Amino acid sequence: MAAPGIGDLLLSGKPDWLPVHDLGRIAAAVDRDCGFGSDMMVAQAVNGALFEERLAFLQLCAAFTPMLSDRRRYRALSDAAPGARDRALAANAAQDCPSYTSLIGLLLREGVIGEIPTE
Repeated sequence: MAAPGIGDLLLSGKPDWLPVHDLGRIAAAVDRDCGFGSDMMVAQAVNGALFEERLAFLQLCAAFTPMLSDRRRYRALSDAAPGARDRALAANAAQDCPSYTSLIGLLLREGVIGEIPTE
């Protein structure tokens, strides 16, 4: 049985502009780039990266979806510059292996989302 993909994580609530990335491609890139010699260590690195991608996807959805939970890490900012989201999406898409974790960094840099302080 294959691990669930991004499409299996949420039935609704994904912002319509949020791209769907190929987690298999991300796993292959991690496998190629991690530099470990043991299959078990490679598997741990790949599984960790896939976990981070799923978490980043959920955090992005939570930032742009009204939720009752106060456990969100990011929030959408209403004062982002015009075109900021599209610039972040384009920069992410231009990468060799676009990912949700890199998209979070780009959205933060462009001022589209902000971190919610933790107590």
